[in-house]
Amino acid sequence: MSAFIRSCLVAILALTLAAPAALANDDVEVTKTGHGTMGSVWKLELDREHRIEVDFEVNSPNKRAGHVWRIVMRHNGTVFFRGTRIADHEGEFEVDKTVANVAGPDAIRVRAVDRSNGEIVKAAATI
Repeated sequence: MSAFIRSCLVAILALTLAAPAALANDDVEVTKTGHGTMGSVWKLELDREHRIEVDFEVNSPNKRAGHVWRIVMRHNGTVFFRGTRIADHEGEFEVDKTVANVAGPDAIRVRAVDRSNGEIVKAAATI
């Protein structure tokens, strides 16, 4: 084998091994915000390291303390959290969960319903 071909093969092998490491950006964050049907402000933050940290919070504009919210969180269509939260004295609540980081895009969708007044909050983000 000639020195030129050997050098080319070594270079190709080095690039092949280095490319996945360079392309694998494990520290990625996505933040989305929006409003519910009655003005509540929501924020959905996704932080991917080895797993995906999902932080969802809602802030009611009229400080609706004590309101009970029913929340469903989905990861690529599969429910990974179903539960309730009670708004604090400032009308806020949050849910912090972690899900597996699967191959390809990870789509997180959240639906929260205020049981007291029927407000609906829908949040979505993909990382």
